[in-house]
Amino acid sequence: MLWINENKTMKKITQLIKSLSASEVKLVRKYYSISPKLEHNLKIKLFDIVLKNQGLTDDEAAKALGKKNNAAFSMLKTRLKDDILKVIIVEGKDKIFQSAYFRARHQVHYLLLEMDILSDRLLRDQAIETILKAKRIATKYELINDLIVINDIILNGFAIQLGPTKFN
Repeated sequence: MLWINENKTMKKITQLIKSLSASEVKLVRKYYSISPKLEHNLKIKLFDIVLKNQGLTDDEAAKALGKKNNAAFSMLKTRLKDDILKVIIVEGKDKIFQSAYFRARHQVHYLLLEMDILSDRLLRDQAIETILKAKRIATKYELINDLIVINDIILNGFAIQLGPTKFN
């Protein structure tokens, strides 16, 4: 059964890199260029190898890096994928989505994260403003699942502390 999954992980990283826009490729390169970590050298080399040769197998990509196709190489691919997604999420903001629906969902999730940070720092008024903004966007785009979460946070979190009249 090993032969069935042999190229699966390389295929995943190749598909992800292939899906990047030119500006996203620049963002990934910028991320690696400003980070002094030596471990990034192999990740950026693998990134460049995949950009140039998108049909490589795991063995071919490992060989191009001068490495063996082993657990360490598998972890390298996983860390590269994680880095790429982090860069897109943090730097790309809502520009990474073509659909207004997915842009709105991303914006709501981003606002919920901001609200968590503000709440954790005991900045309740700012947290409330943020969650109400998230609620307006979720309502506008009919993001029902997000509205359930938002209303739960409001009713079970803030309303208990501040009273429900603040949110009417």
